[in-house]
Amino acid sequence: MKAVFVVGTEEKSLRPITDTTPKLLLPIVGRPLLSYLLESLYKNGIREVYLLLPYAHRRVADYVRAHTPQGMQVHLVFETDGARQQTAQRLAAETEPLCFVSGVHFWNFDLHKAMQVHLQTDADLTALTVPAQMCRSGAVLSIHASGAVTACRAYTPHTALPTAETDSGVYLLRSGCLQTVLQTETETDGFSVLPRLLQYAVYACAAQGYFNAVETPASLVACTQDVLRGKTDFRLPHLADGIFTDSALPKGEYQLFPPVFIGENVTVADGAQIGPNTVLENGCFVGAKAKVKNSIVRAGAAIYPYAHLCGATVCENAVIQECASLSAGSVVGASACVGRHATLENGVRVWQHRTVENGMHLSGNVRDCTPQDILFAENGRLCTMPDTLTPIFLAAFGQALGGCTFGQKVGILCDGS
Repeated sequence: MKAVFVVGTEEKSLRPITDTTPKLLLPIVGRPLLSYLLESLYKNGIREVYLLLPYAHRRVADYVRAHTPQGMQVHLVFETDGARQQTAQRLAAETEPLCFVSGVHFWNFDLHKAMQVHLQTDADLTALTVPAQMCRSGAVLSIHASGAVTACRAYTPHTALPTAETDSGVYLLRSGCLQTVLQTETETDGFSVLPRLLQYAVYACAAQGYFNAVETPASLVACTQDVLRGKTDFRLPHLADGIFTDSALPKGEYQLFPPVFIGENVTVADGAQIGPNTVLENGCFVGAKAKVKNSIVRAGAAIYPYAHLCGATVCENAVIQECASLSAGSVVGASACVGRHATLENGVRVWQHRTVENGMHLSGNVRDCTPQDILFAENGRLCTMPDTLTPIFLAAFGQALGGCTFGQKVGILCDGS
């Protein structure tokens, strides 16, 4: 069996994590996401893959050329005019069903049951489904008792029942349908291909195996934790019970709470606490008495003494200074800096190269400015000073001022104009 894997456009929901690393190459416990997907295809007997990439994904192409699994052939197809049609024509004569993958998710499915359903029902397309809450970018399916898909609708938290199923972006299909599917995938900009294909014989089959859409920083952390906990079939370089590493552990008197993954050339100072469910990638530094749990620390990042990370992602070469605190779902972009005693609340994202000043308490994202340009960030609305005063700014100013903590000093400056 052969596979066609359409990467599509880069998702913005993971920014700033994907500003410096394409989603396909995001490390998950020491390996790029793409390596897991290629291994999943290989385990299902797929030895030939057509990887359709946006033209800008040269780093992905370089990785594929250097790390294709032995015994597998990966054809790199860049998304230029006619590329999809040429791929469909090349595979039109295939007699076996094709595996079609739309979008970049983390999955480890056993396709054998789906193949049985596909052949027994004589389907044109068989969609592997997962519970709707697991993939909000997919289409929620109405499925007949026979397994036939009769209708599709977009996922919304208010309309998706607990028992609802959505397509995972993994399909089996006849080769003759490939051109239509590729064209439909283009028109829907990566959203589920199913709503426009119901004129065909479309069936659903519940996926067997692990799935995580990796649509948000929090889901990336959750996926990492699941790999560490052994909830997937992927093997990790094992050192001891729940401790994974590619090399010797750093020297020092610190505590590890499994499961944890430690990369190469990592430095951990005395008294630090690492884990559980934590990844320290190559070249990281963790200072004395720092606590890092349920978090991802990317290559070259530095966590200074007494800093506290819980459920956070710190991107490459970022710096978290002394006594700073990062809460669940927070993200610090590449080469950004969080100052001493600063606090990032749940879900706060700091874009790359930004600086959070000492002692700041952030409840909103820092993207297009540095926090010294932000008004009333603590316990109030973030408000950025524009070049000219506008009604919109004044409304935001009032909200920010009204949200300040009682008793704190407030300064208002005027240049005399």
